[in-house]
Amino acid sequence: MLGRSGTCAAALLITTSLLLGGCKTGQGEAKAAKEKKAVDAVPVEIARAARRAVAASYTGTSALEPRAEAQVVAKTSGVALSVMVEEGQKVSAGQALVRLDPDRAHLAVAQSEAQLRKLENSYRRATQLVGQQLVSAADVDQLKFDVENSRAQHRLASLELSYTTVQAPISGVIASRSIKTGNFVQINTPIFRIVDDSQLEATLNVPERELATLKSGQPVTLLADALPGQQFVGKVDRIAPVVD
Repeated sequence: MLGRSGTCAAALLITTSLLLGGCKTGQGEAKAAKEKKAVDAVPVEIARAARRAVAASYTGTSALEPRAEAQVVAKTSGVALSVMVEEGQKVSAGQALVRLDPDRAHLAVAQSEAQLRKLENSYRRATQLVGQQLVSAADVDQLKFDVENSRAQHRLASLELSYTTVQAPISGVIASRSIKTGNFVQINTPIFRIVDDSQLEATLNVPERELATLKSGQPVTLLADALPGQQFVGKVDRIAPVVD
């Protein structure tokens, strides 16, 4: 009986140790699984949903050009006595750019003024004598016409005198200058080019699929590779009705 009992006890001990070993193995696998899950966890960030504007971008090639520019030409001829601006200088509309020799224009104004005074005196005397029938009504009418014509000539001479000071037609920057002090300037000769850089314009060719998203007056922001970090804020001015 004892022998059998010892055998049974040994068997029980062996069985118990196996069960304990099995329990330890199961706990290790569970712990490893938990550690694996902890390692595989990915951090996330949550935020409250909200509405906001979304901007679409388009990459293209275009030149930024001034919206307005003007070729300044001489409206009369003469020697440039003074050139008062340089390339790159900002100017305002009406600002004096060049002064031409005004001597000939001054003489023309003085001559037309003297002729006008003479004719006005003749007309005034004729109107006094016509009542005495010493001057015909036709002569009075002719003198009146001559006075009006002389006044027009005087205004024209004064206008030519004003042209000896060349003025900027628009505000902007002197982009080019083709005159120096002492040069003789012919009438209608281009001497300056002024660009108004306060407003720039870019013509972009966009794909047809983007046409439906564009509207006149829509705000846009332009970025230039040549000017990193700078933004040009503007708006869509016009859209061509024909799609290439």
